[in-house]
Amino acid sequence: MRWWNLSMLLLAGLALPAPAQPPAGKRCALLVGVDAYERGREFPALRYAEADVEKLATVLRRAGFDEVRVLATARGGKDAPTAANVRKALEALAADRGPEDTL
Repeated sequence: MRWWNLSMLLLAGLALPAPAQPPAGKRCALLVGVDAYERGREFPALRYAEADVEKLATVLRRAGFDEVRVLATARGGKDAPTAANVRKALEALAADRGPEDTL
């Protein structure tokens, strides 16, 4: 009976699809983390949004992403998660992208 189970496992393994090929184009990501919104807004504060995007950026870089851009309040300046900075960062990442790229 053991040979039957082993044979079925081997046949099931042969029926699985081949692993996907890595994408041909460039892979880019824009990550935005905001823990606290401006006062007077109806959105509650979040505890880990900025920390999560920082860690996710590390994971994506290790996974081979060509470019990872992070906007977070703690970074400030041009990396603050303002509407204007999000638009600029997205436009910069989207520039010169082709159909084989991932954004």
